Parts: sequence; C-alpha cells; structure tokens
Amino acid sequence: MSTEYIVKKYPNGRLYDTELRHYISISDVRDLVMRGISVRV
Repeated sequence: MSTEYIVKKYPNGRLYDTELRHYISISDVRDLVMRGISVRV
C-alpha cells in the first residue's frame, strides 16, 4: 500500500478508493487524514 490514497469522486457524490477498490465515506477520508495519510481526490 502506498502512503497516498487516490480517491475518485463521482457525479452522484460517492467517493471511490482506487487502492482498496470500494466506496468510502467522508468520515473514512477524515480518518485517513487524521492518521497522517495523504489523500488526493
């Protein structure tokens, strides 16, 4: 796993984690940032 997550945002507002290959919530993104992991949308 890399230290930077790439998250795709779809027009319907859903966030997709390209590394783990599943949809995530904004609270999941918050948890990643709080752990010090860089997130790019």
